[in-house]
This record gives sequence, C-alpha cells and structure tokens, in this order.
Amino acid sequence: MKIIRMLTQTNFFLSKCRSLCLRLFAYLENNNEYQFDKNGENKCINNIFEYLSQNQDKSIVLFDIGANKGDYTKELLIQSRRHNIKTDIHAFEPVSFTFNNLHTNLPKSDNLYLNQLATSDQDGSFTIYYEKQGSTLASFYQRNLDYSEIKFNESETVNTIRLEDYISSERIRHISLLKIDVEGHEIKSLEGLGKYLSGDFIDFIQFEYGGANLDSKTSLRDLFNLFINSKFVVAKIMRNGNLNIRDYVPWMENYQYANYVAISKNILEKIK
Repeated sequence: MKIIRMLTQTNFFLSKCRSLCLRLFAYLENNNEYQFDKNGENKCINNIFEYLSQNQDKSIVLFDIGANKGDYTKELLIQSRRHNIKTDIHAFEPVSFTFNNLHTNLPKSDNLYLNQLATSDQDGSFTIYYEKQGSTLASFYQRNLDYSEIKFNESETVNTIRLEDYISSERIRHISLLKIDVEGHEIKSLEGLGKYLSGDFIDFIQFEYGGANLDSKTSLRDLFNLFINSKFVVAKIMRNGNLNIRDYVPWMENYQYANYVAISKNILEKIK
C-alpha cells in the first residue's frame, strides 16, 4: 500500500508539472488560441494588406476556402476598405445551413462571389460530417472527439470542385491571399490547385493545423513539403501578428491548433 501511495503522489506531481509546462509551451508557440482578435490572425491580415497596398495594384483577388459564417471574409472586406484596395473575394462554404448564414451575414457586393462548394482534388459529391448545424468543425472525416464529448452524428452530401478548374473558368490571373480552413482536408484542396499551387501565382496562403490533421492522417510535414516544393516558405502566425519563418522539425508535430502562412519566395526576395 505504501508503494501505491508513493506512486499516486509521484504521478500527481508529474501530472501537475506536465500540465504547467504544456500550458507554457502552448502560450509561447501560440497554440490553441481560437479567438481571432487574440491569436494574431487579424493583425497578420492587416500586415499582409499593408504589404499589398504598397507593392501591388489597387485591385486584388482573395480566396476564403471554408468560409463558414463569414467572419474571415468580413475581415478581408474591412481591411480592403481600410487600405483602399479594390478586392474580388471568392468564398467557398459547402454545408447548406452554414452557407445560408454566410449569404445572410455578408453584404451584397458585385465583388463578392459566394460558392456553395467544397474544394478537393477532384470534382464530385461526398459526405461531410458535423456535430450540429452551423458547426465550425464540419469535416470530410468523421472525427473522433470522444475526449471532448463531441459526436459527429450529423452529415450531408456536398459537392466538390477543383480550384484549378474554378480559377481557369473565372479567368483569374493572380491570387494575393488564399485562406484555407477545411478541417483536415487541406492537402487534397491544395492539390486541387494543380498548376496554380505556385509562389508565382499566389502570394500568401494562410492555413490551419491541428487535431483534424490527426483524423485525416495528414501531417504538418506533409504540408511543409507541399509548399516548399511549390516555391513557398512557411511561417507561423504569432500573437503579435508577426510571421515566424521556420523549417520543419518533428517537435512541431503536436496536432495542437495553430495558424500558419505559406509565403511566396518571390515576396521574400522583394522584401530583402
């Protein structure tokens, strides 16, 4: 019994130390902060628009892949007005209930294109899963979130499109910023860009990494390799909105929520 008590006390101490260290690590790495105005996302967008306003024409094209109810698209509209940049924004949201909210929440504009579509590496119809209507977690993967007591018991069939076909049909010549938040389906969506997945065609790609990648069996290393082979470097968004350019190392493979930006190598050459 004495040994059991000793083990119990030791495990309790280690558990507390581990929890404290993980919280500190998450803070320093800007992990698991979901609030747009606290995790540096809005500041990062402002910084990107500062660059675009000084280095590009006063008319740009932006993509919001996985637009949900439109918060990110709204921020793009705010920043475009603030920096006096004319923008064409192409937003994609496949889930019916959420798309209706997106359509309601965004202002009517000739420069805003709303698509009730998902993006992937092929055209077709596929099942998307979620725990409730309007969920921000909707995914092509029936995620295991038992540790959070969340069950993906609802689903619907949605249509997918390859972005390469969409870009060609819309005759888009350049994309300044593409944001993608598709809950683990990032690589398939990016592969659907085909020849347009290039730092010569896209300046910035903001993407999420986190628990959904565990369910889709895709890694941060996979994403890094995809971007590096397509004339990008990868940076992590920090709380102050700055971009911390980094190489991939295995300790980053922690499946904790975080935001990254792939930056065209052409942009870095201009800045230097």
